[in-house]
Amino acid sequence: MTKQPNEDHGATASLVATENRTVDAAGAQFIYRELGNAQDESLPLVGLTHLGANLDSWDPELIGPIAATRRVILIGYRGVGCFYRNTAR
Repeated sequence: MTKQPNEDHGATASLVATENRTVDAAGAQFIYRELGNAQDESLPLVGLTHLGANLDSWDPELIGPIAATRRVILIGYRGVGCFYRNTAR
């Protein structure tokens, strides 16, 4: 699993301005957004969307204040929204 260092995604970073990142695991690629303090060693809040939603479905007014106090990782589902089209046939 590879991960890029989190550059300036502190409490001031907005959900909309945070870029999508990817991670490869077991031959599959997953997309996510990470906000808050990457150096925070407490457990992050991991957000999963509802069926048919994508990473842009999260409300910045909800995520922003949470990311101001802790690390937040939002996970995107494969094949939904702007996720890479790499589905099995």
